[in-house]
Amino acid sequence: MIDLITMSEMARQANVPETSARRYVEQFNEFFIIQKAGARKLFASSGVPLLRSIAEAFKRGKDRDDIAQLLHKAEATTIDAAPQYSMPDMATSTIAPSPLAESLAQSLAVLPKLLEQKNDIDNLQTHLTQIRQALHEEQTLRKTLEKELHALRERVIQLEAHMETLLPEEQKHITTAQPQTIDDRHQVFEKFSLEL
Repeated sequence: MIDLITMSEMARQANVPETSARRYVEQFNEFFIIQKAGARKLFASSGVPLLRSIAEAFKRGKDRDDIAQLLHKAEATTIDAAPQYSMPDMATSTIAPSPLAESLAQSLAVLPKLLEQKNDIDNLQTHLTQIRQALHEEQTLRKTLEKELHALRERVIQLEAHMETLLPEEQKHITTAQPQTIDDRHQVFEKFSLEL
C-alpha cells in the first residue's frame, strides 16, 4: 500500500520550501509517483526522500542534467484517478508498489553518496588540471631559460674571439697571466705601461 500525501505535506516532510518542492516536482515529475484527481495531485510518500535528495543535490551545486543522470533509471508512474472518487475514497485507496518504485527507492538510497563521489571526482579533476597547467608553464620557462643560456654562451664565445683579434700578441700574454700577489700585479701594470 502506498500512502498518498499532498504537495505541502511532502514538502514539509522533506524539509524543503513548498515553492522549491513544486519546482523540483515540475522539473523531475517523471521520477515521482503521482495520482491525479481532477486538478489536484497526490504524491506517494516515497517521494519525500527523492525530493530531499534533489534539494540536497541543488544545494551542492549540481545542475538539472547532473541530477537527471543520477535518476535516469527511474521512470514516472502517474495514475489518473477517475473523477467520481471523492477525497476520502482517494485517501483510503491503495496502489500496489511497482518494481519501478522499489528500484527508485533503492536508487535514492545511494544518491547522496553518488553525488558526494561525483563532487570529489570533479574536485580532483580540477586539481589535476591545475597541476598539469603549472607543470606546462614550468617546462616552458625551463626551455626559455635554456635558450637564453645557450645564446649567452654563444655571445661569450664571440666576444672572446673578438677580443683576441683586437689585442696584440704580447698583450694577450699580459692579460692571460694571472698575477698572484699585489707586487706581481704592479709589475705587470708597469710592463704594460712601458710598452705603450
